[in-house]
Formats: sequence, C-alpha cells, structure tokens
Amino acid sequence: MLDRPERIAFFIAALLGPVVWFVMFAMFELVTTDDGALPLPIQKVPYLEITLLSMFIASSTAFLTEYLIRHFLYSRLLKIYKVISNPDRYQSSLLADAEEVGKVEMEVASWAQKKSSELNSLQLRDDVRREFIANLSHELRTPIFNIQGYVLTLLDGVKDQKVRKDYLKKASRNVERMIRLVQDMDVLARLESDQLVLQKEAYSLTEQIEDALEQMSDRIAQQGLTVVRDFDSESDSAVFADPERMDQVILNLISNALK
Repeated sequence: MLDRPERIAFFIAALLGPVVWFVMFAMFELVTTDDGALPLPIQKVPYLEITLLSMFIASSTAFLTEYLIRHFLYSRLLKIYKVISNPDRYQSSLLADAEEVGKVEMEVASWAQKKSSELNSLQLRDDVRREFIANLSHELRTPIFNIQGYVLTLLDGVKDQKVRKDYLKKASRNVERMIRLVQDMDVLARLESDQLVLQKEAYSLTEQIEDALEQMSDRIAQQGLTVVRDFDSESDSAVFADPERMDQVILNLISNALK
C-alpha cells in the first residue's frame, strides 16, 4: 500500500528501472555496426553498463521523489500543526493566502476554529457548573443554620407560646426555602440547554427585603449588629421580577454582609 513516501519511491524505482533498461537497450539496437549494418549484434550490447545506468537513474529518481514528497508533506503538515496548536495566531494568514495554502489547510483552519469554539463553550459551561454548585452549597448553609438555631432554642425550653410559635414558623419557612433550593437542582441542566425561563411577576420588593431580614434576624442578633433601613418600610416598592431568584440574591447579600 502506497501510504508512505519510501514506499512510493520504491514503487517508482521498481517501475522506472526496467523501463529505462529497455529504452537504453532499444537505443543500442539502433546503433549501426562498423560495416553499417543494423541492428547491433546482441553480443556487443553492453548489458552491465545498461543495467548499472538504469539502476542509477531509477535510484536517483526514487530518492529525489521521496525528498520532494517529504518536503511537501512537511511544509504542509507544519502549517496544519500551527493552525491546530494556535488557531488565533495563524488562521488569519492562512485565510488571506488561500492559493498558497490550499484547500486542505483551509479546511483544517475551519475545523480548528470550530473545535476552538466548542472548547470555549465547554469551558464556559464547566465554569457555570462549578459556580452554580458553589452558590447552591452556600445558599443551603443559611436555612440549615437558621433551622439549627431555632431547634436548639426550642430544645432549651422556651416557655412563651408566642415565641415558640414564632420560632416554629421561621423554621418552617427555612424548610420551604431548602425545598426550593433542592428543586432548583434542575436549574443547572436548564442553564446548559438555554431553557431557563424566569417566572417574572409583579410584587413588593420592600416586603421581600423585610422577609429576608426576618429570616436572618437571629444571625444578625447573635453578631450584635443593627440593621439600618435606607428606605421606607411602609412603602410598596413594586418590581417585576422572579421572586425566587430575587430571594436568593437578597439572602446571599445579607449572608455575605454578616461574614
């Protein structure tokens, strides 16, 4: 199978040698003898010289052919390798000189650009996945710690029925938040498939902020901090957004501020 330069050169030598030999033999047969007769007698044909000269011509042609093939392939493969290894640097020069580079290099340049775009897309998705998991882990800590604090307080023996009911209500709301977070695990799949749709609706942002502060009130009190509201808590600041996503944002902002 002619799949390597040396094999192609050997095939050419094997084909060219006999051809050259017979051509030279025919030429000697056309040479006249001393008395002007044709053809030259077989006994006077220089077979050894013809054979050696045919072998030399065939070998020289084979070596030259192999060198040219290797030089051509090396120069082309080197350009192809450069395109694949560094498409941003070499692609413009390849595209600008289509006649010299040839169809193969153009196709490789296009392939390299496509693969580079795919790798960038995969890298972006991987970054989104890691960030999403990190955020989810961070968001789960807040309701878990809140529930733990409420349960420990109740176990200490809170006798005030109103306080007990308030703690149980807060614990229940944190449980609901954990359920929402677990249900949001499919958000990652929807993000990667570009199918995430925000459930927007009109609601009061003021009430949402107050609700988030209430959920974090125990942690705020434990650190001895005071919340200063730079807005009118009685006003109805209507917004049009996804309440669950906004809730995550606000709680994360408060949680980060408490660190």
